[in-house]
Amino acid sequence: MNTSQMKLGQEFLKFALECQAFKFGEFSLKDGSTSDIFFDSSAFNSGNQLRKLSRFLAKAIKLEIPECNLIYGSAYKGIPLACAVSIELAELRGKDVGYLFDRKEKKQHGDGGSFVGKVPTNKDIIVFVDDVITSASTKITGMEKVLKAFDVKFEAIIVGVDRRSPNGLPVDQVPVYSLTTLQDARAFQSSICDNP
Repeated sequence: MNTSQMKLGQEFLKFALECQAFKFGEFSLKDGSTSDIFFDSSAFNSGNQLRKLSRFLAKAIKLEIPECNLIYGSAYKGIPLACAVSIELAELRGKDVGYLFDRKEKKQHGDGGSFVGKVPTNKDIIVFVDDVITSASTKITGMEKVLKAFDVKFEAIIVGVDRRSPNGLPVDQVPVYSLTTLQDARAFQSSICDNP
C-alpha cells in the first residue's frame, strides 16, 4: 500500500468514526457469523455525508483504476452509491463517467428491463462499488447478473470496508480494493481511546 492509499484510508476511518458508521459490540452478520465490529453504511444519511463517502470511493478508483468510465452498484444500497460515485469520479477525472445498477425485479412496462443506466459494452472499464464485502457472495451474484446480460468484464471491486474472513468466497480474476479493513478500524479506534 502506497502513501496515498494509506492517507486516504486514514481519512476515511476518521470520517466513518465521526459519522458513527463503525459500531463496536457483539453483532450477528448476514452470513450467520458474529463480530465485535459492524460497519453500518446507513450512518451516512445526509447529502454531505453521501458526497464525502462517494468522494473517498472515487479517489480510490482514480488511484487503482484511473481509466474507469462506468460504475456499477447492486440494488438497493449500491444504487445511490453508484450514482454518487460516478458524479464524483467524473469531477475528479474531468471526463464523464456512466453508472449502472440492477433492479430487484425485471420491469415489464415503460423502459423495461433489469438494469438502469448506461448500457455497457466490452470497451467500458467497469468498477463495482459497494459499502462492504463480507463473504463476497453478493458481489459474485451481482457480477454474474451483469455478465449474463452484457458482453463485458469487471476491472475491480471497490468497497469502503473489507471484512472478508479466510473462509469467504474468492472473487475470481477481479481484484478487490478497500478503503479500510476491520483490523485497521480496531487499531484506529484503539489509538483514539489510548490518546483521548
